[in-house]
Amino acid sequence: MKRNFFIVFFILFVTTIFAQQPKSPIFGTIDFVEGTISVTRANKVITNINPGDTIFIDDFIKTGNDGTVIIQLDKKTGMRGTITIKPKTSAYLRIKQDANAPKTIIEVLAGQIQSKLAKISGNPSFSIATDTAVMGVRGTEFGVVSSPTGGILVYCTEGAVECSEDGESTVISKGQSVEKKFGERFKKVAVAVSNYETFAAKWWTDDIEAFRANPAKALKFYKDKYDELSKRFNNAFELLQKSPILTKWIKEDAERATINPNSPETLRDKKEIIGHLLEIRKTLVIFERIYYRMLLLEDYIKNTSAEKALLAPGLTVGDFIRRITSEAAAFEKKVALFRYAELLYNLRNGGTGMFDNDNDFFGSSMDS
Repeated sequence: MKRNFFIVFFILFVTTIFAQQPKSPIFGTIDFVEGTISVTRANKVITNINPGDTIFIDDFIKTGNDGTVIIQLDKKTGMRGTITIKPKTSAYLRIKQDANAPKTIIEVLAGQIQSKLAKISGNPSFSIATDTAVMGVRGTEFGVVSSPTGGILVYCTEGAVECSEDGESTVISKGQSVEKKFGERFKKVAVAVSNYETFAAKWWTDDIEAFRANPAKALKFYKDKYDELSKRFNNAFELLQKSPILTKWIKEDAERATINPNSPETLRDKKEIIGHLLEIRKTLVIFERIYYRMLLLEDYIKNTSAEKALLAPGLTVGDFIRRITSEAAAFEKKVALFRYAELLYNLRNGGTGMFDNDNDFFGSSMDS
């Protein structure tokens, strides 16, 4: 009898402990997947992705040259429908509460996203954001292309889309499209073909060909920014990685420890580590985008004349791209650890993220 009592007590204790652990909110469910796909979550890279798998808020999705994934949105987003993440795309999936209404944001670093959705009820919002613009849905179907050179194409197949930048906005409706070249404003462009897949593919190809015409000129800005931000990122990351607080938080997470966001210890820990997190976050807003764009450009530069173009004394375009690819594995591991640290912070912040306004999500423009 006594033995049974202790068994029951142990089960209840374990159940209580696990029930107290904050669960990552669900973003959606995989409807379709093909090709090379990876999902980075809580410092782990998941490559075995299948239909029916759950996708969580703040997951980072990266598709290869042959990768496509379709996600059915969860009702917590306030939307019904799907988003399609096309090949050669890197994106974060975000949701935050704004005036009691969910605000869904796909933060695109590079690549292509398509949406087909409708509001369920209330006043939810759905946006696709790049570093320089935010595309907000007013209807049901649209696509966004963020090219490796920093250009943006937005096309609408149903309803309407509002494209905003620096406080100004342009609205397009069914059958219309706008583009934004690096350093320029949005302008309307004619949809020359009835098939939007073909239209977007041609726009991407034309953008790459324009880049190939003078790759050194196009990459000079990115090289200077990459050098500057790489140094800032690595210095800030080293301080975070050495933090005994982060080590403690990771250990607590592994042990499924109960977290009290209001305890004096937690408040002290948050105050001590927040500076490291904010410094890295500010750097990554631009640095990540440059990194993923340069990775995409490798396919279009390798074994072409563009590879030999001189970017700086003693440095060719090919040299610069090869440097980025050689640093890729280490960089992505560091970013994954930082995002994990963000998550651990948020768990100790009552589930509320550090970044509660649009500027925190999207940062400042690279055009400036």
